[in-house]
Amino acid sequence: MTTSTDSAKTILTFAAGAQIVIDRASPGRSQNNRRYDLQKLLPMLGGRSADDILAAEAVRVVDQLSVRGRPLSPATRFKYAELIRMAVRAAGVIDPVPGFKIEKPASAPRWFTNDEVSRILSKARPEERGFIALGSHAGLQIDELLRIHSEHVRVKDKVIYVPLEVNGERVWHELHGDYRT
Repeated sequence: MTTSTDSAKTILTFAAGAQIVIDRASPGRSQNNRRYDLQKLLPMLGGRSADDILAAEAVRVVDQLSVRGRPLSPATRFKYAELIRMAVRAAGVIDPVPGFKIEKPASAPRWFTNDEVSRILSKARPEERGFIALGSHAGLQIDELLRIHSEHVRVKDKVIYVPLEVNGERVWHELHGDYRT
């Protein structure tokens, strides 16, 4: 337990802080993405008291993560560093992980806001709207959208399989949800 001059403050575990971060996220894709990403951190940090997590350990945890055996990109490393910081702060630590710094990449991707997507859809031709809506809702890049064919879509189940090639191996990324414009 950490105390301040005003009153005693209970510090939660990293897992409890992670759950708070998930609960505070916007329902839908944002919440699902945070849950998915934080679940990767839980085996390494989950049961620990949030105020016991040191900067060097947080950097080591981020360094251990990989995507299909490949090191994380700078933008993904930064995202995980921010998730650790958010979960530790949500668990009650005022100065989360002092000294923990992972450089923000110069070209971090920026997502369109819902208002921007609405404006783009209003200007798009009718035959482009589904393509734009699916890409913005599912977070797909243009090359990923171009790989989708009718056999990859199961409308009844609201599932789309996105064929991807990772390290020369064909994998399928499954998306769930309602993609109507």
